[in-house]
Amino acid sequence: MPTPSVAVVAYPNVSPFHLSAPCILFGDILPGEQLFSLTVCAAEDGPIPAAHGMSVAPGAGLEALASADIVIVPGWDDPALPPA
Repeated sequence: MPTPSVAVVAYPNVSPFHLSAPCILFGDILPGEQLFSLTVCAAEDGPIPAAHGMSVAPGAGLEALASADIVIVPGWDDPALPPA
């Protein structure tokens, strides 16, 4: 059975906590055994500013969403703002 792929979307001002939870759950939780293939992706290239003075360096663009088995969008920071 192929390893399921998971794409986590990072966006400006994403909460590091909300981004880290899926990364922990779908990342390397069992030493030496890969249960999921995890990719953090974003619309922009380069580091993305996150909340609390942190930044995120995504590994792929949004094209990774098309081939992902599971797509996760961590909690949106402002419901009044539409996705870019």
